[in-house]
Amino acid sequence: MRSATQTLPVGYVERDRFTLKSRSTLLMLNLAGLGLVLVSAWFFIAIASFLRPEAEGQVFVFRFEGLQSLLIFLLLMLTLVLTLVLHEAIHGLGFWLLAGVRPHFAFRGTYAYAAAPGWYIPAEIYFWIGIAPLLVLSLLAVALIAVVPISGLTYVILAAVMNFSGAVGDIWVAIQLLRAPRGSLALDHGDDITLYAPAHSSAG
Repeated sequence: MRSATQTLPVGYVERDRFTLKSRSTLLMLNLAGLGLVLVSAWFFIAIASFLRPEAEGQVFVFRFEGLQSLLIFLLLMLTLVLTLVLHEAIHGLGFWLLAGVRPHFAFRGTYAYAAAPGWYIPAEIYFWIGIAPLLVLSLLAVALIAVVPISGLTYVILAAVMNFSGAVGDIWVAIQLLRAPRGSLALDHGDDITLYAPAHSSAG
């Protein structure tokens, strides 16, 4: 398998580009993300119903009373932050272990990312870096659903849904990579991903 390089090989041309700097792209991703919220919520709740039938009717049930309301709010915020951190950490680990490059992390207010600026990464490697958080955290969520106390099920499912819907950009890029010509390279600046392919190549 080829390795990442900091020099674009001779004969390579830009084939596709994905950018979060575009309002139309952000709108499209937000709409698609809403759809993934519904699909993933149904999926993980169904998993919980299968693995933990005794928890039926006790998921996403909150009692907002006094200090308990503050505790619930803090737990929800912690779930949000922890899911985001784990998602990007797994991307970063992927850059390090699979591509052998040091990741760069950033937060842009409405989204965060892990990237490898200046590195051209083979598409077959970049594909797995991109979908790793979706696969790893979804499998972890299923494992946790089977063993956590019933009181923690809501937070595990919420984290799984957030991770799944938040991976909408990763899924879109992964689809483009599957359609990319053999030998393609990805240059990831986090909020801007460019795909390069050998000139005169065809999708495969």
